[in-house]
Amino acid sequence: EIYVEGAEKPILGKTRAKLDKLTNGRLFTIQEADEIVKKNVNRTILDRMYHCLVCQDDWKSSKLDMAREHIYDHFGIYLYQCEKCLDLFRKQAHYHRHLEIHNKRDEKEIISEGDKVGNYHLLTEPEYLHWKQ
Repeated sequence: EIYVEGAEKPILGKTRAKLDKLTNGRLFTIQEADEIVKKNVNRTILDRMYHCLVCQDDWKSSKLDMAREHIYDHFGIYLYQCEKCLDLFRKQAHYHRHLEIHNKRDEKEIISEGDKVGNYHLLTEPEYLHWKQ
């Protein structure tokens, strides 16, 4: 398990991309992120495309959402952070799905603490379950 300094829970998953995100990513407010996008994306009237000013016109898209994601990649912009493991997220839906995973894991830990099924390793004498076929 890998913990971010100051986090109470380990990060979920152990991918290289996740570690890169945690070391290079920064948490921004939505307003700060929008300002960075405005400064680094230009929409031309002729082709109605969004052009990245960082890439010097090597990148373009007809959709603002794609341009926003592209700029977020350049600057390591993340809008949401998990309080338990300090993981970072760009989209609110991904953040909420992540929280659901933590909550399910926490529920399993609580159930297994007082449940005989989860505590077989603590039993000193064998216990037999009735099996229905």
